[in-house]
Amino acid sequence: MSSPSETTTLVLLITPENELRQTIQAALPAAVTVKRLTDASEAESYLASLGDNKPLATIILLHNPNARRIARNYHRLHRSNLVAGVPQIAILSTPQDRRFILETGLDDYLLLPLLPAEINARLEVYFRSSQCLPGSMAGVVEQLKNGIKPGDLWGQNLQALGEIFNAPSGWALLSEESTGESGQKIILVGGYNLPPLLAAPEENFTSEIAFFFDLVQQSGADPFKQIIGPQLNWLNRRNANGLTHHLIIPLHSHKQILGLLVLAYPHLPTLSNFARRALTNLGRWLGTLLYFQKIYEDSQIYATQNAFLVMIARTINERLDLSAILSLALEQTIPLLEASGGDIWLLSADEQWLDLASSLASPFARQKLTRRSAEQGLTGWVLKHKQSLNAANLINHPHFDPQNDHYGDGEAYSLLAAPLHHQGKVIGVLSVHRERVEAFTQSDIALLEGISNLSASAIANAHLMQELREYAEQRQILYEMSQQIALGLDLQSALDRAVHWLGRLFDAEVSSLWLVEDEGETIRLVAALGIELPPERKFALNLGQGLAGWAAANDQAILTNTPNQDPRHDGSILNKFHITARNAIALPMSYHKQIIGALSLANKKNGDFDDADLTLLSTAAEMIALAVGNARLHTQTLAIMDERERLHHQVLYAERLATVGRLTASLSHEINNPMQAIQGALNLALEELDSPEDLTVYLQLSLVESERVIQLLSRMRQIYRPQNDNSERINLNDILQEAISLANKEFRRQKITLRADLNA
Repeated sequence: MSSPSETTTLVLLITPENELRQTIQAALPAAVTVKRLTDASEAESYLASLGDNKPLATIILLHNPNARRIARNYHRLHRSNLVAGVPQIAILSTPQDRRFILETGLDDYLLLPLLPAEINARLEVYFRSSQCLPGSMAGVVEQLKNGIKPGDLWGQNLQALGEIFNAPSGWALLSEESTGESGQKIILVGGYNLPPLLAAPEENFTSEIAFFFDLVQQSGADPFKQIIGPQLNWLNRRNANGLTHHLIIPLHSHKQILGLLVLAYPHLPTLSNFARRALTNLGRWLGTLLYFQKIYEDSQIYATQNAFLVMIARTINERLDLSAILSLALEQTIPLLEASGGDIWLLSADEQWLDLASSLASPFARQKLTRRSAEQGLTGWVLKHKQSLNAANLINHPHFDPQNDHYGDGEAYSLLAAPLHHQGKVIGVLSVHRERVEAFTQSDIALLEGISNLSASAIANAHLMQELREYAEQRQILYEMSQQIALGLDLQSALDRAVHWLGRLFDAEVSSLWLVEDEGETIRLVAALGIELPPERKFALNLGQGLAGWAAANDQAILTNTPNQDPRHDGSILNKFHITARNAIALPMSYHKQIIGALSLANKKNGDFDDADLTLLSTAAEMIALAVGNARLHTQTLAIMDERERLHHQVLYAERLATVGRLTASLSHEINNPMQAIQGALNLALEELDSPEDLTVYLQLSLVESERVIQLLSRMRQIYRPQNDNSERINLNDILQEAISLANKEFRRQKITLRADLNA
């Protein structure tokens, strides 16, 4: 006898009698293996040992003289999962047990004594059904196992199933996720010999095929026993070709009905318990495969989203610019959704417009439409309501705006758009479209929303990185600006350097610097970039005139992107330099809480001025005001120092004149004494001409006194030309000797004798 793994058919005979096995084996073909087991417990162990080697065609025969023991073995096997889909047939000793056995749930019965012809005929039906029923849907099963949608195989395999159960027509219905109220959409995926109603375009029978799902779902908590549906009154014989009775096989798994197989008949078919169980198991089997295929598709979506997240993270790490990130997002999104093209619209800073930031294979790109209203059209609706929009036919959508939503030249498009959410704020819209009328699925919506959230984060990060780079560049320019402005303390040089750095810091056509003059009555243009100043630099305005004058007069900043509509703007000022203002910003400059001037910028090259520009200009104004104030203070300090030096010299000169006056009075006395001595000595010398010795003494005395006069005059000159103040040693004997010599003549005349011992 061949082993089960080597045969295509297996009969398990559960009986306490060994002779019965030989009778059954002799009646069946050699390809059929009959194995005797004593009870259900032994059968369970044997089936468990076979595992996946259990033959496709397996039948269980249960025999016992006591019918209740047969029922007991049947219930035990039925509770296990080892005999699902296996026909179970009772071998009865008496005909009276037939009703009891069939009510118990067994598929069929044989009566003893067994006849070979009857055994072959009765079991052949089950052998064929066991082999053909799973094989009929083999193509669909194989495709589902491989994660592929079966497509046309549904109709081909269903026809093979219908031939087993003699069904003239049949069709397969699947449930897909939808954006409708029910959350699902019923689609016809295949069939054979379809009635006229189902052969028409799909929109003509959408509600009709949904009826089959409603019928099964309304049949209770366990609808899978309700296989035969009642006559459907809505389906007349002409549309159904007379096939008004239906065998409905739910494809279910995890309490979800994923599809239906429908076999159509002119009359209600008769099914055995085995056929009912086999079809139920087939539906459960196909439903499980559909369920896992759905899980596989969802996992593919999640894997794609994760891959997209990795791609976004990579782009951020690589510090790609915003345009590169947006292009990569569209390149990844469009193929995933089987779309024809896509666009990314970003909300403008004033939240009034949507700007086309990136586009791929889009009619908008062909039409050069790069800006649209943020409140109109389909994209405006998405932005306003902060939710996705799925338009199967763009032109027929109630929110379609021909001016803002024009796609191509009257072509049919379907659109799927999702808002770009970041931290509770919508920053734009991501949309994809197809060049055909076909709504996107719920999975498509979920995928696009996931991608839009990732893209929004990447866009926000790119904006943040750009802002950080710009901030770093601005800080670097401000630092260099502070260093350059403070290089010199010359006022005009500081002013010229200031407007030069303003030109680097702000991308504006005109930069100007004004200083308050004439005790706060006027404001003069002292430095500018983008306009040519008069050679004499005499261009001045009354304080309060123009934006710069108003900012200085009111100590307030002005930011206007519509200067021609601002009453504070004086267009004649820039008109003198042949410039028309498109936007402008002005800011007062103060030094130690005193307004000293104003800064003014006009015509930003890229966009409008914003609060960030105002903040940056305020920082620059503080630095420039400090530099201007310091330069002015330096100039004033130099002037004060010059005046102090001049006054110091005047004081010294006055003091010298006073000193000369005082010296003149005392000097006349000091000079008079030696002059009298000289005069006296010369007179004595005239009297002593005959005495050479006395004459020499008197002449020597005259020379000494004249030397005293000379020394007095020299000391007088030292007041103006200070000499060395070092003291000198003198000989008092010499001075006393001079005095005695001058008075010696008078002593002799008065007969006075003077004795001087100067060497003692």
